[in-house]
Amino acid sequence: MSAEPGRKTLTEKTPTEENDTWTGGGESRRRYGWFEAPAAPPATMRLRFDPRATPAGLLRQICRASLRWVGVGATLTAVGKLASTFIPVAIGAVVDRVFAPALDGAPAEQVWGALAIMLAVFAGLYVIMISTLRFGGRIGWYGVQRAQHELSQQVISRTLAVGNGGRLPGEVLSRVTADVSRACRVLFVMVYPPGEAVALLTTTVILWFLHPALGITVLVGAPVMLALLNLMSKALERRSAAELAALGEVAGSASDTLEGMRTLRGLHAERAAAERYGAVSRKTLRTTLAARSTEARFDGVVSGVSALFAALVVAVAAVLGLRGEVSVGALATVAGLSVSVIGPLGTIVDALVSFWASARGAAGRILDLSAGGDPDRPDTAGTAAGAGDAISSRVDTLAARLAASGTGFCVVKAGTAGPEAAGALVRGLQGQPGVLAAPRAPQMLAGSVAENVRAVGQRDVDHAEATGALRAACLEPAELSGGYDHDTGEFGSALSGGQRQRVALARALAARPPTLVLVEPTTSVDAATEQQIAVRVARHRAGLATVVVTDSAAFEAVADETVELGS
Repeated sequence: MSAEPGRKTLTEKTPTEENDTWTGGGESRRRYGWFEAPAAPPATMRLRFDPRATPAGLLRQICRASLRWVGVGATLTAVGKLASTFIPVAIGAVVDRVFAPALDGAPAEQVWGALAIMLAVFAGLYVIMISTLRFGGRIGWYGVQRAQHELSQQVISRTLAVGNGGRLPGEVLSRVTADVSRACRVLFVMVYPPGEAVALLTTTVILWFLHPALGITVLVGAPVMLALLNLMSKALERRSAAELAALGEVAGSASDTLEGMRTLRGLHAERAAAERYGAVSRKTLRTTLAARSTEARFDGVVSGVSALFAALVVAVAAVLGLRGEVSVGALATVAGLSVSVIGPLGTIVDALVSFWASARGAAGRILDLSAGGDPDRPDTAGTAAGAGDAISSRVDTLAARLAASGTGFCVVKAGTAGPEAAGALVRGLQGQPGVLAAPRAPQMLAGSVAENVRAVGQRDVDHAEATGALRAACLEPAELSGGYDHDTGEFGSALSGGQRQRVALARALAARPPTLVLVEPTTSVDAATEQQIAVRVARHRAGLATVVVTDSAAFEAVADETVELGS
């Protein structure tokens, strides 16, 4: 059935609608603004994360990397704040040039002309203020989001390389998400306070020209107020750090409880686990409420002190007005500026104190995670004296050889160096470009076996590739009641230990990285299956580089090279 003339069918689009859509990831999506996230992540990262930095140093790294966006945002915001500062000046001009002449009997043409001019000034100031503040804030927010993305990616890579120090997954997740987000919000210090400082300086200059006593009041009172409020920020920084630590603890407890739920049910220990989580959750609630209360009291003091400061400026102007030293219009301007000065003072204090304090606490927790090792116990990940340099040398040599050839099947044996040395070697290789180190503990996702294998991240894996990887891992469809569509169950509970390990191995094979590192990939299978896996994995990885950390003779038999760390 054809559509009526002049009417549009549901599948047709107007030219405007066509221009407002874009295609990303194989589907059409609608754009709603100029600052929408791109379809693909940035190709290069401007932020260079240094895990050896201090918390303040990390915040400076974030600010330098985002200067391109926050600089533009700060400039536009400053223009907007400058326009808003001149609105009270325009109000005073209306009083002196429109109302006062009208009351004195000035000609109507003069009054109406002055009024028209002032209305045009008001409209121009308003348009400038709204547009610059809107776009300045959005560009600055884009810089914050990009910094969050780049920092989180590098913190994740660093954590995978050095380990998480025995922390629970939930705590690690909290540091990579909540702490990174809070640390990157230090960029608000660069976006908004410069504009507020410009507004405050402009206000001071205007008040000085109206009467020097007004300018002196601002010049003396503002620094004193900022210094007093800065002393109060120490408690806020401590509370913020304690809140983030408690949030990480409760997230770790939740993930630990969920991961062990099957065991807890078998032991009938659900009540004890619930009580343990409840205790941690209540502690976190108390810590969060304490942090919010401290922040609320601080904000209240800022608002109160700013209001008192504004009242002081108005009182000085009122005294000058009664003496006849300033005009009625000037008094109206001072009243407007004194009220508008509350915003800049509050924002400067809040940004420089509140945001900086919470960002410093978050940065410290990020650096603590990136340092690796458990802060509550001595570092046992290292080897004997001098062994760390030897392992680092082995990593460099092995990485250089794999990068030069791009192929090869290498077996690494811990030998007399022990498992700690092998772990150090794996962490060192993880930091090399193009290297994927498969997790030793198999992690199952909700869904079928095939879906678990296809979940490799950046690369799209089709059904045929997933099937080939599963066969290379010696997991045949006949072993599963539903074939490769067999559901894995809760945390892989529908699979045996050997099946879970082979699914994880198949997932690593399906990713097809240039260099794949496997750590004891066959500990849960029998000897005959292990031998078949070794042969098939070597065949499947032909033309690519593979490193297997194991003492298995089956893998050693198919290896092109064997490296013993203890030799």
